[in-house]
Amino acid sequence: MITNITRTLLIFLGLLLPISICKSTRAIPQFILDHSPMIFLYSEENYYPGDIANYIPKFQLCLPSKNYNFVPNLEEELVKIGVDIPEEICLEDKLKMSGLRKDYKAIFVKKDLEKGILKFASINETDLVTNDNNADNEVLTFNIPSKALFMTRHSFNPQTPFFQGIKPTNMGRAPRTPATLIVRYHHKDSNKEVKKHAMITNYNANEIPDDVDLRDIEFIDAYWGLFYPFNEGAYVMGTGPWGNHLGDWEHVMVRFKPSFDSKDIEKNDLAQSFFVTNNYNDNDNEPPFFASQIWLSAHSGGFAYDFTKISKYDSNVSPRPSKPLIFSAKGTHANYASVGQHAHDVPFFFSALSDFTDRGLLWDVGSNYYGYSFDSFDDDDYGRYIDFIPSGERENELGTDWLNYRGRWGNAKLDKSHPLQKNGYVQWRYIDGPTGPIGKNLERERICERDYVANNYIYWNWFHLGSKCHIRRTIKKGAGLDAERGEFVGDNCGCLLYRIKPMWIRRFLELLTWRGLLCYIMEFFTG
Repeated sequence: MITNITRTLLIFLGLLLPISICKSTRAIPQFILDHSPMIFLYSEENYYPGDIANYIPKFQLCLPSKNYNFVPNLEEELVKIGVDIPEEICLEDKLKMSGLRKDYKAIFVKKDLEKGILKFASINETDLVTNDNNADNEVLTFNIPSKALFMTRHSFNPQTPFFQGIKPTNMGRAPRTPATLIVRYHHKDSNKEVKKHAMITNYNANEIPDDVDLRDIEFIDAYWGLFYPFNEGAYVMGTGPWGNHLGDWEHVMVRFKPSFDSKDIEKNDLAQSFFVTNNYNDNDNEPPFFASQIWLSAHSGGFAYDFTKISKYDSNVSPRPSKPLIFSAKGTHANYASVGQHAHDVPFFFSALSDFTDRGLLWDVGSNYYGYSFDSFDDDDYGRYIDFIPSGERENELGTDWLNYRGRWGNAKLDKSHPLQKNGYVQWRYIDGPTGPIGKNLERERICERDYVANNYIYWNWFHLGSKCHIRRTIKKGAGLDAERGEFVGDNCGCLLYRIKPMWIRRFLELLTWRGLLCYIMEFFTG
């Protein structure tokens, strides 16, 4: 892979540039956990959830040549010291959770170039002996942003148990595969000082600081990060899969808005009820915040719904079911609000590329999770301040640096010469791995991850046609044989064709609508 290289010593030092301001913990409010998603995995799913703590140590960090432009003058300096441009530059050592962060420093030692052996190593910067009078000890350093890096495995088999993940139990519990919960408190812009103090101060159920007023919160976003070790792409006319990648991050975001009038509630009363479920402030035993909207990620886009319209999980225990039911597509793990066949994020004229959902194995996401709070603001001393605050001791042990990692959680797109790679014309078999939680627009103002209609603000929609961030109030029903025909309401008239009798009328309408394709086109542009 790398030819005519005399000698290179590359070091990635874990030097996180921003210094964390706050190391305290912050409890997760109970009403957020009460609205955690319940996810139906596909009945024939081959790739289940995984644990990031077990996933990361199996990989190296690599900088592929296509991302050398993220490091100014890298190629020029390598040429100057006599190194042929490699296809990638990697850490020799396997990763650790503590090895992931926002930025790195790469160090090239000139004396090691003359020994003729390429070696990758991780060495502490203090171990380097430099002497300005000795040219052999000359050191070249480069700052490398993590967004340029890929978690890489040079040899892998997607059929191994490692990539297949771990099935939840029959009760939906996932004791070995925690989800990732990130809670963001959005404070009113009218009081920036309160916002700043609230972000760097410990929220605790028993100790609310005097300078923090929870009534200043405009809304709360709860991001449920769902990690799978492998993404199996979709099939087209029996061929595929297309769009495989190592690592897969999807997410469900629930937005909460205040259920109280800030003028009519005492600060102390709100603080006491904020983190508990059995001591809500009003007489109806309602939480201080209610779930108003929900976002379901799907490939490069997703869908936003009114939370009240989403089906809820009824455990026969809670008098008011509040956990949303989400359906995960086979292989791709895209999230949908109904079962059946769903068009992939490709143009409508190629709708043969589809996702499929059903009521398979249930995953209770809230049964096991890594919990964090996310804060950000602009500060005169620190610049753009971003911080993740652990919710407990387990999260403290994992640390928070990994959440600042902006790179990819899997290999770069495999080279066309790779034995596993194939060209599907519309998409390659193996593509780039995904970004992690920090790449999901955690600071969004609107419920949608981006300002688009559904999942249509993507590479092929050049004119960005469609409405902006449409909040659906009817469930987007799946089509096909797997659709639940007892629920034929909503916005997919193609599904309604299955109910029409006699058969000759149905065939006539299918002809007029191109088997429901015209219905899809209308829905596509209207949201």
